Amino acid sequence: VSQLAVVVNKLDTVNWSQERYNEIVEKMSVFLQQAGYKNKVPFVPCSGLSGENVTTPPKAQALASWYSGPSVLSVIDNFKCPERPVDKPFRFSVNDTFNGTGSNFGVSGRVETGMVAVGDKVLVAPHNEIAVVR
Repeated sequence: VSQLAVVVNKLDTVNWSQERYNEIVEKMSVFLQQAGYKNKVPFVPCSGLSGENVTTPPKAQALASWYSGPSVLSVIDNFKCPERPVDKPFRFSVNDTFNGTGSNFGVSGRVETGMVAVGDKVLVAPHNEIAVVR
């Protein structure tokens, strides 16, 4: 995990206490640094129950009086897409298989490196069988 945000939920249950928020930020920051997160990790107060500061900036006066940062959605939207190594050989991790029609079957998973197109032939390991991408 290269990008992280901490969503401080249920602050509405403590009447949007800035003191409680700061306490959580302080303790979690120490933990995250020890876990290897050197970059500044954003902390976002919210209430999942009421939706406060989840998709739009805070409207609750008790929160808006001390927090002027982004909403949870804004923080997520600002994450940078990881670069995909498309210039490397095609590698695919199979997560699941399913039966198709007749003797065909399908797979689902994740492209780790490279890219593939319909009609490409791929080598399926460990059985070393050739398959065609449809």
